[in-house]
Amino acid sequence: MRHTTKLLLVLPLFFGISAGSPQAQLTEYNFNRATSAMISSNSRAAKVSQVRGVPSVTVIRLRQRVIISFDINVQAIEISAQKNAFGISRVRSALNSNPATRAALAAKGVPIGRIVAIDVFSNGSLRVYIL
Repeated sequence: MRHTTKLLLVLPLFFGISAGSPQAQLTEYNFNRATSAMISSNSRAAKVSQVRGVPSVTVIRLRQRVIISFDINVQAIEISAQKNAFGISRVRSALNSNPATRAALAAKGVPIGRIVAIDVFSNGSLRVYIL
């Protein structure tokens, strides 16, 4: 019974809900990436200004987890967001100031005010972490 339960909890990973899919949820990997991205938000804001086109946007919802056995501490994420509020505001400002990122996020229905961290990839793709 225990193996069946674990299999059912992991099945969403195989059905299109992964770190690279447009509607990814929180996994331990994404939790760690979000924390790291918040800490380095000042440098991430600078990368946003260099983006000319956004071929894809992946949204990670930090309050929605995929694997139930992963103990998420939303409070830790919120504290990290508070500690890095200045950098996060720079990221949001950069996203809003760049027409390509602003349009891509609007097309996905992602409110810039909910973004607490981002990853900017070399091709201009974005992974955004929202609370």
